Amino acid sequence: MKHTLRLCALVFVALVVVFSVFVWNVSRTPIDVSFAKPYLEAALHDKATGNYAKMGQAVLYWPNLKGPLYLQLQDGQLFDKGGVPIISV
Repeated sequence: MKHTLRLCALVFVALVVVFSVFVWNVSRTPIDVSFAKPYLEAALHDKATGNYAKMGQAVLYWPNLKGPLYLQLQDGQLFDKGGVPIISV
């Protein structure tokens, strides 16, 4: 029982440290989250119209810790079901 409690405390402290480092990094400089592009593009796919999005880069940043967490998509394009660009930013 004593070992289980120590293990739980150790895991909790490790999670707090990892979360603190993440918050510090994301508030200091944007973090590249391009590994999540396939998930973001899938979420932006509209099955009803066939419209879909493509993006070059995705970054996460938090300039003000009391404000919102931002997800910025760069080199983004929205296409119709025929592959014709609707908008590019």
